[in-house]
Order: sequence, then C-alpha cells, then structure tokens
Amino acid sequence: MTHCKSEKDVVAESSKKRFSLRFLVGIRPFVAVAWLTLAGVMLVVLGGCGEVKPLTPEQQSFMAAWRIGKDLGKAFAKGNPQAVEGLLGPPLSVDPKTHTGLLGIFAVLDKIDLRIVMDSGTVDETSHVMNFQGHWTMSAISKGPLKAGTRYFQTGEARFVVSLTKPPGKPRLLSLSGDTFLRTSIAAKPPG
Repeated sequence: MTHCKSEKDVVAESSKKRFSLRFLVGIRPFVAVAWLTLAGVMLVVLGGCGEVKPLTPEQQSFMAAWRIGKDLGKAFAKGNPQAVEGLLGPPLSVDPKTHTGLLGIFAVLDKIDLRIVMDSGTVDETSHVMNFQGHWTMSAISKGPLKAGTRYFQTGEARFVVSLTKPPGKPRLLSLSGDTFLRTSIAAKPPG
C-alpha cells in the first residue's frame, strides 16, 4: 500500500525546508564570527606561550620609578601625611613646607583621589635619577563645615625627578616642579 502525500503535506514539507535554509543562511555569519574569534583566541594563547624572561635589576628599577605616581595616589587615598612623606626623598622630605602643605590638604579634603600619569621619562646616568614629564588630577570632597560635601577638582602638569635604586630599594620622589599637588593652596581656591 502506497501512501500519497496530500497537497498540505507537500506545502508543509517545502515550508520546513525553506525555514531551515533561511535559518542556515541567517546563522552563517554568526558561525563564521565564532570560528574567527576562536581562531584569534588560539593565536593569542599559543603566541603568548613563549619563554618569559624576568626583568633585569635595571629594568625593575625603571618600572618602580615609573610606578611611583600610582604609589603616591594610594598614599593620598589613605589621607595620611606620613604615607606620602615615606615616598619622598630629600630635599622634598626635609622641607617643612611639604609637611605643612600635606597637613593643610588632609585637614580640608576627604576621599582624595590623586591620579598621576607619567608621560615621558629620561634617565640621568650621572645622578641615578629619572626625569619625568607628567600630569596629574586631584579630586576630593571638602570637609569644611561651610562647604561640606562640595566637590574639589584640580589638575596640573609637572616635572618629576625620581631616584633610581636597585631592587629591593624603593624609589623616592626627589623633586616636583611646575604645578604641585604637595602644597596646593586649597583654602584660596573654591572647590569644584
């Protein structure tokens, strides 16, 4: 006994085939992107499996000097003058204006966010320092009773002189010229 397909069955079957073909045609770009992504990830993973060489002591010293900006930002976030002064070397650390300036900043500002970006640096071999050109931004919230909760924002460009020490020695900020965040006169400037 043979079974004859009705017109309805034929239409339904062809409709299913058209849907599956449309679905395959529609999903093809996504499959291609997925394969390309997988291939890219494999290249990155396999390409990164080379030999990892540790930094030389000189390279470690350069990296530490460059990161002093991040360390200063963390010290300012603590709101503690001693934390900042621990990253300073003479003549900054022995200058009484530095300590007074830091006390003034922490007395009137709360939740300080100092971001320092070292744009470029050169090594001075004779004095074992790195000279950086950089810029910084400081934002905070005022503590003052009249301006409590007012946002404070300041920005500037500066030249940083940072000592180069062999690991595990820590670099120190020796000089800051240009706009300075260590002695900024917050009382004279309106926050915001």
